Amino acid sequence: MKNVKISRDLSSLTKEQMERQMMQMFAIMDELEAKVSWYEEQYRLSRAQRFGPSSEQTLPFDQMSFFNEAESESSPLIAKEPELSQVEIPRKGKKKGHKDGITGPLPVETIERTLSAEGLSCPQCEEELHEVKKEIRKELTVIPAQVVVTEHVRYVYSCRNCERNDITTPIIQAPMPNPPIKNSLASPSMLAHIMTRKYLEAIPLYRQEQGFKRFGLHLSRQTLVNWVIKGSAWLEALYEEMRRELIQKGILYADETVLEVLREPRREATSQSYMWL
Repeated sequence: MKNVKISRDLSSLTKEQMERQMMQMFAIMDELEAKVSWYEEQYRLSRAQRFGPSSEQTLPFDQMSFFNEAESESSPLIAKEPELSQVEIPRKGKKKGHKDGITGPLPVETIERTLSAEGLSCPQCEEELHEVKKEIRKELTVIPAQVVVTEHVRYVYSCRNCERNDITTPIIQAPMPNPPIKNSLASPSMLAHIMTRKYLEAIPLYRQEQGFKRFGLHLSRQTLVNWVIKGSAWLEALYEEMRRELIQKGILYADETVLEVLREPRREATSQSYMWL
């Protein structure tokens, strides 16, 4: 930055001197802004080199690509999908195709494509055709999640003979499972679905709220929050069992996540808290 002398006593300056001094101040401000931008860029690059991916093929640290995910994750080292001939006819001693390794544990739905009775006649001599072989083509079919209403209807019984002849009549109810949360629409599967998506798949509750709306189910985010908090009580037994197991070990490793808690007793919202795993 150039050494520019700027007078603080404006009363002794003429109009031309004040205008010239203002132009000098604007020039100094522009130079300072340029330097601040340069230092911010150097700081960002330093953090990217220290904490970011080391591969030159990856995108910059603060520019996560969403639309180019398929291209960025592709690699020539990944084996190509086999052709139809590799999986169509199993032969003795033949190795399993790459598709079999992918779809091995999944349930299989078989759809057979056969000719109709009219199509089984030969187009040349009109004799009946016989089966030569089977060609198998595999696909991965996704069955979208569904939200249904389950009604638990409990029947109540009484004795007509006691109604006619006795003073009291026993009332017998069919057994009914207790709900995970009293007076709530949440089922065990719903709680497991919400918690799995939030804590395992990192899908926040406001996005789950939007997803349920696409099913025609209007659940507010506050309702989902209450379900997660109250549903976590069912995990206390598992937590205690894991704790008893872990404290018997000599060494434990922890993964800490820094976060801000809005309403935490005796702490400001801007102070850092830690989530330990």
